[in-house]
Amino acid sequence: MHKEWKQNGLLHLMMLPGLLLIFIYSYGPMVGAIIAFKKFLPAKGIFGSPWIGWDNFEYVFLMPDTPRIITNTVIIAVAKIAVGIVVPVAAALLLNEVKRNVFKRTVQTLIYLPHFLSWIILSGILIDILSPTSGIVNSLFGWFGANPVYFLGDNGWFRFTVVLSDIWKEFGFSTVVYLAALTAISPTLYEAAEADGANRWRQTWHITLPGMTPVVVLMATLSLGNVLNAGFDQIFNLYSPQVYETGDIIDTFVYRIGLLQFQYGVSTAVGLFKSVISFMLISISYMLAYRYANYRIFLDGTWRLLKYNRSAGYRLFALFNYVFLSLVALSCILPIIHVLAISFSSASAVTAGEVKLWPVDFTSASYENVFGKPAFIAASWVSLQRVALGVPLSMLLITLLAYPLSKDNKQFRFRTLYVWLLVFTMLFSGGLIPYYIAVKETGLIDSLWALVLPSAVQVFNVVLLLNFFRNLPKELEESAKLDGANHWTILWRIYVPVSLPALATVMLFTIVYHWNSWFDGLIFMNRPENYPLQTFLQVNIIVKDLSQMTAQEAELYFKVNDRTGRAAQIFAASLPILLAYPFLQRFFMKGIVLGSVKG
Repeated sequence: MHKEWKQNGLLHLMMLPGLLLIFIYSYGPMVGAIIAFKKFLPAKGIFGSPWIGWDNFEYVFLMPDTPRIITNTVIIAVAKIAVGIVVPVAAALLLNEVKRNVFKRTVQTLIYLPHFLSWIILSGILIDILSPTSGIVNSLFGWFGANPVYFLGDNGWFRFTVVLSDIWKEFGFSTVVYLAALTAISPTLYEAAEADGANRWRQTWHITLPGMTPVVVLMATLSLGNVLNAGFDQIFNLYSPQVYETGDIIDTFVYRIGLLQFQYGVSTAVGLFKSVISFMLISISYMLAYRYANYRIFLDGTWRLLKYNRSAGYRLFALFNYVFLSLVALSCILPIIHVLAISFSSASAVTAGEVKLWPVDFTSASYENVFGKPAFIAASWVSLQRVALGVPLSMLLITLLAYPLSKDNKQFRFRTLYVWLLVFTMLFSGGLIPYYIAVKETGLIDSLWALVLPSAVQVFNVVLLLNFFRNLPKELEESAKLDGANHWTILWRIYVPVSLPALATVMLFTIVYHWNSWFDGLIFMNRPENYPLQTFLQVNIIVKDLSQMTAQEAELYFKVNDRTGRAAQIFAASLPILLAYPFLQRFFMKGIVLGSVKG
């Protein structure tokens, strides 16, 4: 042990701050999950409350709503998993056939832009475009003589809407992973197939699809662990009591009975049941991924343009492909443009349904209304503080964790133990109520630190960065050690400067996370003036309380109407992400590919 400390003591010290937060806010709630077996009394605390054994679990499973809630969760989650594999694979195959890099990059940029917008923002957009009375989608239906559809209020349509909108948001991001897999396929295979007379369809069927199969199997098996994760953020912001029958899921149920009805033991029992089942499914999926998809291989490569003879049939397909991908890219951006146009249009033009993709009776009254609200400015200031404090702190802790974990077991004996300590937090959770108690017991409620410290270490980002570090040439570190450099010097003088693509990617993820987060503000902030911007929007876009307005605010509100005001708030809140995205996006592809998958 003395030899280990002398050799790698600095590596252990690097990891200490991040591990401390992991133990407090990840492993602490796991211990707190014993609330599921107690009649929890806040005055007596977790360990002072009386034991009641399995009573909470019996109560849950005897509830008449339990089968319906589990069924809803599984149906929505499985549908998302299935469609979430098929659509990105198809998109990757089609993009792989595009030979014009400018077009390819443009389509990629547009299709994964929605991924970086929060469900608060996208829910506001969906509520507007899917409205049965004024939404542009139902207006299009009306042109063809169809009756309006209440997508978000009809049990027959709600699940379909949830799955489709989730794909709209996430398929572009998933496409990147499959495109990375395609870069690993050797061009010589295509050249040999073409020499044997194989056309592009046969090349795709016999080379491309088999080459992608390990990654498809990997993504499918890893998705098994999400069978009980139907997407709380999305459903919470889209559903209503009218669609509880088909839309209520385990996570929304836990929130209602735990934080709104104060049934802490019952809520924790449901959360623990979900965590145990999810852990079992994820463990099985990882074993399958390792066995059938060779999970320990990097997906690494660069874009390759394949040259082959173009037949008349292929030229026809290429034309169709360009047109189809253009339509797909437009479907990702046009709803956003439509709502942007509404935000700059007059109330009368919006009410009359005259606004499509360009403002009518151009006015900035909606933005004057938004930026004239002290509450909106205060919430924006909280979010800016959160990003300014949270991003540097997270980047520091993630880097200090990733560097030691990038060493092999011979260099760092305790690497495997540390890796599993981190990875286990991705596989198992103590639940919402124990997590809330951990934050409360550390005195963070109603403070900015509640939005920063508990989520400072995102394990996915640690894995992404450590995999990038492991790909760096070992000669760089060996040469530095010969010159007398220690691990601290090697990290900041060598690893960090050559890892800018990966660091930019992690920073992008971290900025987006902090700016888009809303639920922690809702549960950790008791005073509305402490809400971050996304929480403020969630409360004010979903429930509009005119009684809290001054006479002047009410007059301006009725001047711009609810749709224009909501649209202006949506884009005012999205502006930082939209401005930062083009600058950080150029690092995104290289960073996500080089640091993608490794066990």
